[in-house]
Amino acid sequence: AAGRRQRWPEALALLASAERLPQVQHPMRGRDSGPHQAAIEACARARQWQRSLALLNQMFDQTLRTDIIAFTTAMSSCERSHVWERALDVFATLCASRLAPDWFVYNTAISACGKGEHWTLALHLLSRACGVDGIWKTELFNSTISTCAKARQWPRALELLARMPPELVAPDHVTFGAAMEACERAEHSEQALRLLRTMALRRLHPNTVVLCSAISACAKDSRWQHGVALFDALRSASSSSSSSGAFGAFS
Repeated sequence: AAGRRQRWPEALALLASAERLPQVQHPMRGRDSGPHQAAIEACARARQWQRSLALLNQMFDQTLRTDIIAFTTAMSSCERSHVWERALDVFATLCASRLAPDWFVYNTAISACGKGEHWTLALHLLSRACGVDGIWKTELFNSTISTCAKARQWPRALELLARMPPELVAPDHVTFGAAMEACERAEHSEQALRLLRTMALRRLHPNTVVLCSAISACAKDSRWQHGVALFDALRSASSSSSSSGAFGAFS
């Protein structure tokens, strides 16, 4: 992986060579944008977000056909580099174009909101994805709940979990892990224990990440007895495959 990240200069060199070749323009689709998209991907892997954006802008300047992959790759590069404002700028540009964002684009934009703890915008993006574009994905709810957790908006996180329509999206371990993180950050042990009971009712066995967050919430909320009990249950669960009910008994 490190080797691939270091090869972005080669991708730019290949792009420069390709641009010196005679360009063939399709009468309906325009000039080929493949070399630019490959270079954007190479720069994104190397966390060279400035170069990714420069290449995307170059595609506009040269009137190359730009598809959703180029936008998504540039957005991901910015999001992973924690320049969330730039990622949202790319999202806005995509929405202003003729392209329709898919669930992965929305998820990248919401994750970028999480980097900046911009929970209100994350909620807006989720609402737009579900309401306007009809995109219902568990991953979108997971990212939005995680954003609320990072912003210490635990009531919003738990509200989102409760409002997930089961006929369209089903909460998974990642969903409960993000909601549990919200409770932990808020030092709200009672809500953390309720989440464990909810998981038991849904026959979801809490994983180590969820349990460690629950234990931490109990410790921060001075409910060390519950934390110790959870830790003992975690140790017991490691030697048993049918212990999902054990975590639903906490109150």
